[in-house]
Amino acid sequence: MAARQAGVISRAQLRIGGLTDHMVDGLLASGGLTPLARGVFLVRGAPVTYEVGLWSAVLSTGGVLGFASAAHLWASSTRRPMECM
Repeated sequence: MAARQAGVISRAQLRIGGLTDHMVDGLLASGGLTPLARGVFLVRGAPVTYEVGLWSAVLSTGGVLGFASAAHLWASSTRRPMECM
């Protein structure tokens, strides 16, 4: 799942995948996950990119992307949108 989300994954998604909170905390302590926002993490080795910021915003708020940001994220557009507001 994280591979499809630019290396970003939420605690809820990790739980669905079978990890316990204790296991997630262990990954955080060992550097396997880096916190991005409350309950949202970057998997070790994943580069920090514009897409990471988009996924972090979506997963931490339960929100959605629209217009140019969504088109960019889903590779419908190669043009990078303006900064997120």
